[in-house]
Amino acid sequence: MQLGPGIGHWHPHMMVFSPYYENSMLGGNEFGAPLPFVSDDAGTPFAVVLIPVDERLAIKANYK
Repeated sequence: MQLGPGIGHWHPHMMVFSPYYENSMLGGNEFGAPLPFVSDDAGTPFAVVLIPVDERLAIKANYK
């Protein structure tokens, strides 16, 4: 998945819509860390929590 300009391809993850969440509510984890963190829209109605998933545990699409 491409996350946008300057970020590019990122490992498997889940995204949870979390209006008005701040990164401090999740422990202040750094952007791109292997721990959950809030998107760059933190504190707004459009905030999203990104939860990285271990590549070995991710379900992959079966393209034929």
